[in-house]
Amino acid sequence: MSQKLLKLADDKFAEIKSKIKIIALDIDGTLTDGSIYMGEFGEVFKVFNAKDGYGIRKAEAKGLKVYFITAREACPGVYKRIDDWGLPASRIKDKSSDKIICAEKILTENNYTFENLAFMGDDIPDWGLLQKAYLSACPADAVLEIQSKVHFITKLDGGRGGVREFIDLIIS
Repeated sequence: MSQKLLKLADDKFAEIKSKIKIIALDIDGTLTDGSIYMGEFGEVFKVFNAKDGYGIRKAEAKGLKVYFITAREACPGVYKRIDDWGLPASRIKDKSSDKIICAEKILTENNYTFENLAFMGDDIPDWGLLQKAYLSACPADAVLEIQSKVHFITKLDGGRGGVREFIDLIIS
């Protein structure tokens, strides 16, 4: 099994991943490397990893739904990238000051519970939802407080393939 499926035996993990129907991802620091580039007119640029995008498409092809939950307002580039992956803009839940409430709405709309949710985040604002999700993960460069609490820490950093690694773990 993986290097940090810490608190889960192999048989327990097989049971858990069979229940996952929704994968929710934080954006800044998880789906991106956390860098925010600002243009001279205030335009925002973020870097995405192609491997993460391919993983997201693989998850969707397997029947999982991928959502994006962020406390920040999503910039146009985020919407463009989500569209590139063939996902509707409605999968982006931005300005979510309470990620647990946001996830509850997503789960209710899809007739699921937290037992059907995997969530990946990287920093303290993600902690509450990481606790509620049935399967939690963070990228290798997440803050230490988060790393010490999740089920899985990827070998790769946020925005550098960590999302793909987590998705591959779930759909393998």
